[in-house]
Amino acid sequence: MIDEALGKAITQQMHQHWIGPELEARARAGGLPADFQIRRCLVRLPVNAKAIVEFNDEIVLIAKAKVPPLTREVKKGEIVRLEDIEHIERVYPPEVDGVRVAFFYAHWVGGKFTVFFDLSPNNPEAPQEEGENWRMGEAIGSAVQGSVIELALAVHDSVQDEVLKIGLWAAPALLPHPLSRIAELVKVGDETGARKTFVDHCSPARLTELVAGWWDVPAFSDRRDLIEQALGAHIAGHYFLSVSTLIPHLEGVMTDWLHATIPDTPWKQESKTKKFRDVIAAWPDATPSFQRVAESSISFILNGPALATFKKWSDSFDTSFANRNVVGHGKFDAKLYGEENSAKLFLMLDTLAQLISAYSMRANACAPPPP
Repeated sequence: MIDEALGKAITQQMHQHWIGPELEARARAGGLPADFQIRRCLVRLPVNAKAIVEFNDEIVLIAKAKVPPLTREVKKGEIVRLEDIEHIERVYPPEVDGVRVAFFYAHWVGGKFTVFFDLSPNNPEAPQEEGENWRMGEAIGSAVQGSVIELALAVHDSVQDEVLKIGLWAAPALLPHPLSRIAELVKVGDETGARKTFVDHCSPARLTELVAGWWDVPAFSDRRDLIEQALGAHIAGHYFLSVSTLIPHLEGVMTDWLHATIPDTPWKQESKTKKFRDVIAAWPDATPSFQRVAESSISFILNGPALATFKKWSDSFDTSFANRNVVGHGKFDAKLYGEENSAKLFLMLDTLAQLISAYSMRANACAPPPP
């Protein structure tokens, strides 16, 4: 991968030498739809042959991917679904007739084109990296993974109301899988299957893995003993303890981080949550995926069951997510304290940790050097 300025220059050269002439030829032949937009372009340059220019779904890249447990048999050569993909690990070098070739590749992700190129196959004297040793493969795989996440978010957004009904949001730890599968299940009305998919994914091992990534954020490391004890309770099946312990710390984590980040922090929970949203949203060059995750997560806290109030003790309430007012006042419903809601609290804390970490990383990168 190359820097943005050089990428723009190379993109212009790609358009001048290959993309522009190819589009003109296709337009003359009547093979270019009126609404055609380039989201991916691969220019392969075989030795002593004409350049091969492909766009969007014409492009075939061989990739190595991590897949979740599949719910159906997938045969070799069969098209996989979005819900079949957990992570794109790498892409293998483009070829023509089984032979590696020089190439330029432009990939639209995160609201901009990222450009990759490798001319070494056409230079016999250049060192050749093959297969798993091709270092650019991981970078291109990361770009493709970004597009897979964007697709999963689009699927989520198409059934957002149904996903909210089961107490979930666009959590980064669920992207792209199992959120893509959960969205497909709620789309056909299978809420039970969607909930089971979520709980199965949030195994003790998975939650332990997520929690281990929180300690670089002071608002979390200060609570390490409390969080690890709550995790131990969850793993032991003591969900009454884990839910009761964690629910107040959604507010606590946001409040501590705000106090350390801005001069004036509001007092009320709703105002603090909105301020957290506004500060996170102030990241000027956040990707569309980051913005969508932040919007979905904070909207869920503000408008979902987490902060809902009740006027009468006998009022019913939504049990799809732990409610701080219900738990705090001791209003009891056993359905609120199950494995699913306990896992959702860890998931929301992980969402906050990831939003804070991403924001802080960017803020530190933009900070002026010390005197």
